[in-house]
Amino acid sequence: MSMVAQVSINGHPSLVPVAALELGRRLREGDATVGWEGDPTLSLEFDPVNSTWQVWGRDLHGETYCCGAWPHLDGRILRHMVEGHWRNARKTIQKVIDARTAREKAAVDSAAEARGAWADKLGWAAYKDAGIHDFHSMYIPGRS
Repeated sequence: MSMVAQVSINGHPSLVPVAALELGRRLREGDATVGWEGDPTLSLEFDPVNSTWQVWGRDLHGETYCCGAWPHLDGRILRHMVEGHWRNARKTIQKVIDARTAREKAAVDSAAEARGAWADKLGWAAYKDAGIHDFHSMYIPGRS
């Protein structure tokens, strides 16, 4: 059971989880434990329609924008904010490129493995049809 605090929202008393108040403070003031420098324009809000916690910010022109929405209320929100922050764009882009490269390499390796196995089976079948029974495979798994 989470602890709640009574606060005034638009002049009306409301119950808010203490974790939300603490996370909102950490978003605005920063948290060195996760590498978040803080942004005084950020606010943490709950969307009852989607049952998500949303972080909203204000840009240099005064326009509000949604930084993200999460179903959980914990430190993962801060880690997501650090990963998605413009200061860390190069790291994030590099992670995406590395993940895509790894997926492509895995697909190529898998296809090569499948081709080698089929080539070996076809070789066995051809030698068997020709009546040769001492066929030595040229296929070595892991090498294409």
